[in-house]
Formats: sequence, C-alpha cells, structure tokens
Amino acid sequence: MMDLTLQETRSLSNIIGDTDNGLSGADINRALQDVEIKYEYVSGDNKRDRLYNCLRNDYECYRSSNRIVAFLNTVMDPGRYVKPEKRQQYEYLFENINKVLRLKGYQYDKSGALVEVPKADSLDDVDKLINEMKTWMYYRSLHRDVTKYCTEELLRKENYNAVFEASKGLEKRIQDMIGLPNTGEGLIINAFDPHKPSFIALNSCRSQTEKDETDGMIFLLKSVFKMYRNPAAHTLKCDWKKNQTETLDALTVISVAHKYLDVCVVVRTDNK
Repeated sequence: MMDLTLQETRSLSNIIGDTDNGLSGADINRALQDVEIKYEYVSGDNKRDRLYNCLRNDYECYRSSNRIVAFLNTVMDPGRYVKPEKRQQYEYLFENINKVLRLKGYQYDKSGALVEVPKADSLDDVDKLINEMKTWMYYRSLHRDVTKYCTEELLRKENYNAVFEASKGLEKRIQDMIGLPNTGEGLIINAFDPHKPSFIALNSCRSQTEKDETDGMIFLLKSVFKMYRNPAAHTLKCDWKKNQTETLDALTVISVAHKYLDVCVVVRTDNK
C-alpha cells in the first residue's frame, strides 16, 4: 500500500479542493463519508484546508495513510464523472493527482486503478511522463481551432477521434464562414468559387503569385479532407493505425489550413 507524507497529503488536498477545477464541498464530503473519514466543518476554512485537516486528523488517529489512499481511490473512480460536464474536472484531477503520485512510483490509470509505475526522480520527469502530449501540442503550435475540438481525445491517446474531430472542426469552420451545408470537396469548390454570391478569398488573385497561393490553399484544404476526414469517416476505429507522431503530423497539417483561413475574408457580391 502506498504511504503518503503530510506534505503530499497537503498537495493532494489543494488539488482536490481547487476552487476552479476541483470537487465541490458536497462532493468532497460524500467521498469522505464513503470511506468513513470524519468530515468536520470549521467556519472560515476553505475547502482545501478543511480537506487537509480531515485527512491529517485521520492519519494521526490511525498512524497510517491507508484510509487516505482509499479516499483517493474514491475520488478517482471514473464512475463519478460520467456526465459530459464532469469530464474536464476528471481530466484535471487525473493529471494533477498523478503528478504528485509519480514521484512515489504510483499513478491512477484510466480505469481508476492505482498501479505501480517507474518512479519519477524530478518534476521535469513528471511533466514529461504526465504531460507529454500537451508538451508536443505546444511545440507544434497547433491552432486553437484544432485543440478546441480534440484536446481531450489526445490526452486520452484516442488518435482516431482526435484526427476525425479536428478535420470535422475545419469543415464546420468553412461551413460557418460561408453559410453552406455542403461537406467534403464539394464544400471547398463552392466556398472558393468567385462566381457565387459570396465566397471565401485569400487574396485578390490579380497576380499569378496570388492565383498560385489561392490554388495551393484550396488544394491543401481538399487534401485534408481526402487524407484525414474521409478515411476516418469510412474506417473502423479498431483499424486506425496512426501512432502519436503521425497523429500530431495530421493535426499540424489541419492547423496550417486553419492559419490560412485566419487571413481569408468572405466576399459578398450580391450586395445583401
């Protein structure tokens, strides 16, 4: 059984009782009751301090952190976070509680089980182990409209869902810009057709260079759909073979497409 120091218990209490991302006071109380740790409310204390005092008192009473670990097991039970609005809270707790535990050679897996893992020797090691994907996302400078649709999938290492959601997010952005219901290559053809009442333009297309840039961007957008959206839509998830690097490569290409759209304008020729 993992043994926790009071300092580690304090760090865990601060994470679980975090004002913005942690559990509510009622949720903390229920989790403590589930493992029969006495919850004492002291006026003026915040959630973090109340939780730490409860856990510290329990440790001093039993001279063991076993019941504190049982409390953590309850907090990290995925069944408590099945509602969509709870997923972000779960990811916060999963990442940050594991940062503390990796220094002891433990972590929670996605099933909620506490497992032994190679011990991290430093905080830098912890960041590499727990936050590797976020680090790579940062280095790749992925566009905000990519990460908006697929960050949770990436952190769960769901490469298939990450690429599919990101490519659908690009498609939706173009639909929203031009107000068209089309999908796939047909959407690109219509969205960038200068003969339509409204269309998306990268530049004025007056010079050959500008025409080539526009053609290149259109080709890029079509390629994204052909390479990433369409195959994902017609491939079983179990047959999706892209690894982490290939997934990040795909998201980088989609990110470049978004960055081109950032400098595009919608031209309306119908005067409405």
